[in-house]
Amino acid sequence: MPAAYRALSGPETAFVGYTTLEDTGRVLALIVGEENVQQVEAGQEAEVLVDRTPFYAESGGQVGDTGVLTWLDGDFAVADTRRPVSGYVLHRGTVLGARCAWDKMWTSR
Repeated sequence: MPAAYRALSGPETAFVGYTTLEDTGRVLALIVGEENVQQVEAGQEAEVLVDRTPFYAESGGQVGDTGVLTWLDGDFAVADTRRPVSGYVLHRGTVLGARCAWDKMWTSR
């Protein structure tokens, strides 16, 4: 297991997808490769941990959800949603537009 996954701490990701397909929340961690980072630039691939999500994580043979996380000046195109560590849902994808920073507010769609 990568060190970035082992370093995850704090509240677990709340899954809200049974009641809504759109939500807002806060970015709790950004992972590029095997490192936790403070921000991810436009065009970079990364994994984003958020405090709550309507995206269903890959589980029991079902593929993870795809979609978009949006913030004031950019988007994150979610290509896959996984749960590599119990309790934490990671959204894997690419930053579009302005960079994504840790602790930024987001909206899903």
